[in-house]
Amino acid sequence: MRQVVEEMHALKITSDNYCLEMAVIIRETAHALHRGYAKLATNPGMAEPDAQMGLLCLPHVDEVYRKALNKLYIIEDDVKQLQSKEADAQINAFIHIVDILKRHDEYQYLRDIADHISKAASVLHGIVIQIG
Repeated sequence: MRQVVEEMHALKITSDNYCLEMAVIIRETAHALHRGYAKLATNPGMAEPDAQMGLLCLPHVDEVYRKALNKLYIIEDDVKQLQSKEADAQINAFIHIVDILKRHDEYQYLRDIADHISKAASVLHGIVIQIG
């Protein structure tokens, strides 16, 4: 997660509601996994709800990710400006395309983190099942 924040800072990308929503999901499920793995030493059966919460990380982040991408690729205003040959239309469209690429990468990083959390939750779930 730290890498995502550092890259957003380096690329001068401000956080939007989609990044924030994905980050909150990631944080909550990471805390659940932390609690779940801690329970393995004393009461492994009680770790299952935490594992289940972790397993929901990727589907929940994916839902936000798809919404974010859907909004990100709206380019109708750029096309209208280019067609009407408005002043600075080309430079504005170019800047928007670069912003799309940068933000898409950030969304993808957050989605990848959610994927890793879901894999860790799957491992926790497997341990809970084996220990019984």
